[in-house]
Amino acid sequence: MIFYNKRKNKNQNPKDIKFLKNLVSDATSDISDNTFCIFKSINDIFYLIYSTFDNSIISYNIIDYKKVNIIKFAHKGKILILKHNFDKKNNRDLFISMSKEKSFSYNIKLWNVNNFECLLELNNIYGYIISSCFLNDNNSLYILTSNNPIEVIDLKGNIIKNFKNVDNSIYFIDTYNDDKNSKIYILTGHLGLVKSYDYYKNKVYHKYQDNNKDKKEHYSLVINNNESIINLIDSCYDGYIRIWNFHKGLLLSKIKAGYGSMGICLWNTNYIFVGCCDNVIRLLELNKGYIIKSLTGHNKGVSCIKTINHPKYGECLISIEISVILNLSKIKLWIINKI
Repeated sequence: MIFYNKRKNKNQNPKDIKFLKNLVSDATSDISDNTFCIFKSINDIFYLIYSTFDNSIISYNIIDYKKVNIIKFAHKGKILILKHNFDKKNNRDLFISMSKEKSFSYNIKLWNVNNFECLLELNNIYGYIISSCFLNDNNSLYILTSNNPIEVIDLKGNIIKNFKNVDNSIYFIDTYNDDKNSKIYILTGHLGLVKSYDYYKNKVYHKYQDNNKDKKEHYSLVINNNESIINLIDSCYDGYIRIWNFHKGLLLSKIKAGYGSMGICLWNTNYIFVGCCDNVIRLLELNKGYIIKSLTGHNKGVSCIKTINHPKYGECLISIEISVILNLSKIKLWIINKI
């Protein structure tokens, strides 16, 4: 295993990553890496979907800089997850929202972006759930919940499958579609541990576990398909980004990114943005393990970061800071120039 220290490669000469503007200042954000979603819709609107302190959901046009729709009081409790997917079978944009309604009781809603109609509501889901996501199987969409067991739910609300070999305290759940080999994997992050599940075989595929004595929370991951090898990259609250051989479960390297590493976002296979609890976004060079850029401007820790191809500015980074009681969060827009 290669261990990378926190140091800068002087031979790297990145161009500026410029802060453009605060898109909104009335957002809320939890520790999840999906507290907002951003996408280009089928009708060519560049949407930012985020939540507010009254548990409303706001749809915002990042090109025209204006709110498109407000779903007032969309949930009774704090909204933890907002995640988008395109429904190929029905040719429509969908997103899910998930909230904590009361102690160990959660609520998930499915929304149609075209008219912002609620298509499905899953009430009184019990367990310690922090995350939820979509799963795409042969162009059919399903909803995953990160409780124990993990449940696979169709868009009519029927539970079609579950995975029982699950630890408590799942901090994220995601999927990886290996189309080349006709495989689907479910990915989960826990305390000190990341797991992958073979969806069709309904069993654990690999455990990705470092010698992490503190057993810190794993908050986010990306799959990096770098031709010769498939890497799983995950962030941990201990401040490290870990790079794994996905199909062997082997730790290849880890990079010290900064205090409380949370949301991560891959850029051009060789770089990754990391949101940290010290209010800084850092850009890492993966092959050599260097921090080559630090973005400051947030007043609180950064929990969720995503990229989008803006029609005017090219590739852009969107970031949100963690909300604290009685404070609102800013969602910022950064322009990424080529490195």
